[in-house]
Amino acid sequence: MQIVGKVVWIHVHNSGHNTAKHDDLVAPQSGTDIWFANLPKVLKTGTEARSGVPKDKKTSVLLGAQARDKYTVSNIDDRLRKFSPDTPTLQLTKEVGPSNDQIDNISDVSQNKLPSLRNLIMDHKGSILKKQLSNMEVHRYKTIVVLNRHMWFLRGAKPGHGYFSHCEYKMCELSFDERKISSSAAIMFYGVSYPSKPPPTRNNPDQVWILAAWESPIYMHGASWENEVWKNKINWTMTYRIDSDIPTPGGKVAKDKSKIRDYDAIMKKKTKLIGWVVSHCRTQSKREDYVKHLEKVVPVDIFGRCGMSKPTNVFGLLNTTYKFYLSFENSLCKDYITEKLFDRQNLDVVPIVRGIGNYTLFYPKTSFIDTRDFKSAEELGEYLQYLDRNNTAYVQYLKAKEHLHTQSAYSVRQMGYCTMCKKLHKLDQNRHSYPDIYQWLLKDKCVKPTDI
Repeated sequence: MQIVGKVVWIHVHNSGHNTAKHDDLVAPQSGTDIWFANLPKVLKTGTEARSGVPKDKKTSVLLGAQARDKYTVSNIDDRLRKFSPDTPTLQLTKEVGPSNDQIDNISDVSQNKLPSLRNLIMDHKGSILKKQLSNMEVHRYKTIVVLNRHMWFLRGAKPGHGYFSHCEYKMCELSFDERKISSSAAIMFYGVSYPSKPPPTRNNPDQVWILAAWESPIYMHGASWENEVWKNKINWTMTYRIDSDIPTPGGKVAKDKSKIRDYDAIMKKKTKLIGWVVSHCRTQSKREDYVKHLEKVVPVDIFGRCGMSKPTNVFGLLNTTYKFYLSFENSLCKDYITEKLFDRQNLDVVPIVRGIGNYTLFYPKTSFIDTRDFKSAEELGEYLQYLDRNNTAYVQYLKAKEHLHTQSAYSVRQMGYCTMCKKLHKLDQNRHSYPDIYQWLLKDKCVKPTDI
């Protein structure tokens, strides 16, 4: 395996200091500044080499620097001594060999220099350094290049490591620079907006291709993903689907026993029956037609592009004034459950769901109403009339979720990026490829409504 990333060659200058008394890798905990390997048992001070190491090679040490840090001649010695007090004085040079040109800042070194140090270490008969070199290779930064970034795909994201700063594995960074594709550890494709064109060339077989998607397959470029050129290309999926390699559904449910509800006070403010906020007026699920049938039995207040103008604090209004909220998906597709349910479950309102996902994976069956449990919209309307007359029965729905709290889709995706980084650092345990991503993602994954 070739080491790739931010590296420097450091020439050990003999200034009278003793060499280090051990040959371990001084490995700070994850997230600290450097990886540093001492080679005292391999090499004498200065340029004299012990047996097993070519004598024309200078004593060298590998330092893997995080991309965001800058080390200079003036501070590098102190940085290394922090982890190994016996470290000899260091003089920076651009490469292994006779050059004495000093550099002021650590920068990328040409890739053809990297095998030289590896060979120098691997010629040594000891096993510790071989193991530590492998460890250094595994823990280098993993760059993930994001292609066709949708306007909300990485909302607020900036290039760099910020997305991973809170993760267990922090050594990853996002990039939107397509010039880094060939050297990156992974490429992310956003399924909805990726143009109908062939994939880029993959020169590194260890590079991971990740398909991300949080919109319904109905709105993906099916013709593009169906193309033969995509077969055996995608390695991981990061979608709302439960069977994704990195599942990132529309929310995550956690227990919250601190919630205390005064249901009598809540019910006194509930003066209206059903509210719905919607901006997509013609959909594959035909939810708009279902609502027309429902309105024959009960009133529905519609806010947004498809109804009345939306108040500034519309969800605050729904929380206090309305008993029910329509959590109707725009598509009837496998596992497709969005924030239309997750975000509303934090409100004192009972969601009415319409989709084909397994809602009970996330919430108790008694905390929502599913249109699939009724033969028609009219039958559902009659049941809602019953609950409107019977506060005791209605409140049971609210009580079923009183100790639950939903984390947002944004926080779930943040956790997904942490999972991605961990998997990239454990690549041998996570190798996978989709023979036909179209079959997995799109083919026969959506159905037409049958109850309208």
